[in-house]
Amino acid sequence: MALDSRLLSRPTRAVVDLGAIARNYRRLKRRVGERVTVIPVVKADAYGHGAASVARRLSAEGASVFAVAIFEEAVPLRRAGIAGEILLLNFSDPEQASLLQAYGLTPALYDLEHAARFARAAAALAAPLRVHVKLDTGMGRLGVRPEEAGAFARTLEGSRLVLAGAFAQLSSAEQPEAPATAAQTRGLAAAVGALRGAGLDPGIVHLANSAGVLAHPGSHFDAVRPGIALYGVPPSPVLDDAELEPALTLETRVMSVRRFPPGAPLGYGGSFVTRRASTIAVLPIGYDDGL
Repeated sequence: MALDSRLLSRPTRAVVDLGAIARNYRRLKRRVGERVTVIPVVKADAYGHGAASVARRLSAEGASVFAVAIFEEAVPLRRAGIAGEILLLNFSDPEQASLLQAYGLTPALYDLEHAARFARAAAALAAPLRVHVKLDTGMGRLGVRPEEAGAFARTLEGSRLVLAGAFAQLSSAEQPEAPATAAQTRGLAAAVGALRGAGLDPGIVHLANSAGVLAHPGSHFDAVRPGIALYGVPPSPVLDDAELEPALTLETRVMSVRRFPPGAPLGYGGSFVTRRASTIAVLPIGYDDGL
């Protein structure tokens, strides 16, 4: 017999407003225009909002491409009925190439050796495997360098890998005046040009994260990848967009209310001392609830 949630002794819950996420998606879509594809980032269980539920709602809003970090985040979306393209932004194991193809997932290739390993693995596949290439235009962590475009093109030449997209990651977009974003935008354009010069169609080109969408229109290219802004959270205090609606509310009940005189030590070690006569409420929320 299912336990009635009203009987639970920890009356704390996170309430997710999928309507707010949908409205934020529409606002961001209007911001970038109809020509630009919005790729919702639903990694880390949609930033704790429930990836499957969020992706289903945004699919209804017209989203056709989603981004997660790794394979383990993508499979539950497929099992939940998400039919659009799912891009893996982080690590993908070439040894899982057949699984990636079976689930219709798109891995990101982040250096020449990684690309070569995927090319070898794809040789045994029944059909070509769609991939994106991650380019390093200034983040400095992962990515094929622009000067490696020719070598990358040669790696894919004759393989069963189909380049469907090219992207980079912004390092300082949360700082509107930082010159790094403009430099990275120019760098991605140059890297994409180098891929074309090497005879490789780059596919859909994307760079902007939430901060890029809000503050750097030059970084929008063919698609954008908003994450935190979808859920109504500004990517930085200076980019607090009043139009965005927070989608998550943490609710609990007051379990006790007491009065204390001035100078009363409260809590472990008496770390809080009342400065005046105070009304103190105790809430049944803490580590167990992730706070």
